[in-house]
Amino acid sequence: MILQGNAMRAIVATLICAATSAHALDGRPFVPKSLQSSEGLSSTRDSTGNLICPSTFNSGASIPKGTPYVWLRNVTVDPADCLAACCGNITCVKWVHTKFWTEGGAWCVEGAPCCLLYNGQTHDVPRLNSPNITSGEASPWHLELAGVFSHNMVLQRAPSSAAIYGRAPPGLSVTVTMGGPSGPQGGKPLTPAVAGPDGSWKVRVPPTAAGGNYSFLVTAAEFPPIALNGVTFGDVWICSGQSNAWLPLHHTFGLNDTLASIAAGQLDGPNGPRIRMFTMPQTMPLEPVYFVPATNTSGKDMSGLPNVWNVPSSAKPVNRSYGNCDNNVYAPYCFSALCWNFGVSLMNKTEPNVPLGLISSNVGGTPIQAWSERTRLLATCGNVSSPGQNTSNFGNLYNGMIAPLVNMSVKGFVWYQGENSIGRLPEGSTTNHTGYSCAASNLVASWRSIFSAAPNSTNPAAPFGVVTLAAGTSEGHQNEMGVFRQAQMGSYQHTPNPAMPGVFVAAAHDLGDPCYKGTNCTGTKWAQMYAHSYMGPIHPRIKREPAARLATAAAALYWTSTTPTGPVFSGCKLEETSNTLTLKFNASLLGSGALTIRPYNQAGNNSATEVLYNVTGVAHSGRPIWSLEWTPVNISMASGNTITADLSPLNGARPLSVRYAWGDTPCCRYEMANSLPCLPANCPVFAEPVDLPAMPFTATISSDGSCACDGPIDCSE
Repeated sequence: MILQGNAMRAIVATLICAATSAHALDGRPFVPKSLQSSEGLSSTRDSTGNLICPSTFNSGASIPKGTPYVWLRNVTVDPADCLAACCGNITCVKWVHTKFWTEGGAWCVEGAPCCLLYNGQTHDVPRLNSPNITSGEASPWHLELAGVFSHNMVLQRAPSSAAIYGRAPPGLSVTVTMGGPSGPQGGKPLTPAVAGPDGSWKVRVPPTAAGGNYSFLVTAAEFPPIALNGVTFGDVWICSGQSNAWLPLHHTFGLNDTLASIAAGQLDGPNGPRIRMFTMPQTMPLEPVYFVPATNTSGKDMSGLPNVWNVPSSAKPVNRSYGNCDNNVYAPYCFSALCWNFGVSLMNKTEPNVPLGLISSNVGGTPIQAWSERTRLLATCGNVSSPGQNTSNFGNLYNGMIAPLVNMSVKGFVWYQGENSIGRLPEGSTTNHTGYSCAASNLVASWRSIFSAAPNSTNPAAPFGVVTLAAGTSEGHQNEMGVFRQAQMGSYQHTPNPAMPGVFVAAAHDLGDPCYKGTNCTGTKWAQMYAHSYMGPIHPRIKREPAARLATAAAALYWTSTTPTGPVFSGCKLEETSNTLTLKFNASLLGSGALTIRPYNQAGNNSATEVLYNVTGVAHSGRPIWSLEWTPVNISMASGNTITADLSPLNGARPLSVRYAWGDTPCCRYEMANSLPCLPANCPVFAEPVDLPAMPFTATISSDGSCACDGPIDCSE
């Protein structure tokens, strides 16, 4: 047998093969750590009863005959090699090819001999007598907790019922005892669980109020018990996406302020830190995996370190570096800046004594298809393949970094992705189920559905926050930024909407890096708050601002069923006699808020409002032709929910289209032309007092002087 990868060491392990299908936690598919056989075990054993290989085979290094049966991980194996190499006539139920293997390993071809592989690390295999395992048979697993459980973690508070889960030898009864801060002694044993054929087990925790300092003890037969201490209940949020969701705090402005607030005890609560953090290991299997190992085996950052929940620390390394930033020592220094700042802002806007558990599950440079459950995506949306993209990789990040969390109960989600999709995946529309618009809507719906599959777990309408692409992050696709930001909201210009109900958004079109490439920031506060830029303006160093907008909207859902939004364009009226264009904004969405125009550089054409005029051919797929020149016009308040645009620069020509904040960095025309800092929140139209910017829009001006928008957007008021 030829094994690809590093030379492997033999380890002691056992093999039990199964003729029945594996079952998951809550009925979902589960990739087990070993298989069982209805034909029993007939291979040669050593003096201690461990299986041994009947012949010599090679894996770069020779493993001689008589060596205990080995299980190697993170290698590619041709299943046809199994017969001659390992374990005689034992057969398995099926083969699931996985290019990137995780703890689950892989299965053999149906009816072919079983040959599971492991990474060569020594395991001490315990003994167990169980009704489902021959007496004296070595257990295929230890009693294990999933790696998302550790000391100091946060479990979802009432009314949801949290869960504790892991794996154990099939048929084993597992008991979880819940106790107070002094330990589980005298605590309440919860309803036991029995490990299924795949070894998975799950125990539900009764709905528990926020706060507290609890301990849990997991016991089963003669296995060593597993203890969890310092556990509290609160709200658990999953933050996911690509590099701007991943960007660590030490690459952002405000780092020193954050560390100082931690050192001053400003995040301390009555039962320990009010914010706790967990970072998912980066894995990309081709099939869903529902178990995170206790140790990070991803081969990425923090590989080889334990997967644990962390409490805030003001510590930071002497030398800043990108590689192997150790969250277990330097958190939140190495933790997602967006996720951290969202948690801090949300804590200050809602219930300060409700602990927050923040789970960062992010990978830079990744498309939305990788984070989507593959079957649902392909069944729901058409035209979701980027050029040269292999659809077999769809869902690989969902499989390895979201699926392991679905048995938890959570409060909600935050999603920030798109830089790797703009210009590659067509924007599409939710009205015809195509492109990014459909993929975004599908991701929200599928995650909610999967996480809420178990009764009384995650709310089926769990809050879901989206960050639109920040200024300066188009990766060369500037002309597509406006329409793509609407695609991030399911083809609409605001959320919630029919395609994305219950979704709240942080518009970031005015939140680029203030000191973008070539900008002279000398003497500004940004120079004084220096933070090392990671790859330039594609990763804006301001993350507190989009996080605060997310928190403003999320906090509203704690008290009401509505979320605030910036002004949303609803219609226009061309006044040719006065050479003006009246722009209307949705009064009901403004609610009790006020439409305002903040001071802006009129001479520098910084109104972010532009019109198209005096051209032949006005539309492509319902949108103005990108290559045509748009003319900036100044704006002023009219009354209530209306704004007046001055059309005098058109010299009497009739405007054909109007747009607002539609470009990559739409509100810093003067600053960019003169290499000046582009300050955050630089667009002029805002809603007060919620402090949210007007949403970008584009519209065609009809012959009667009214406006018409694309797709499902209604701007005919």
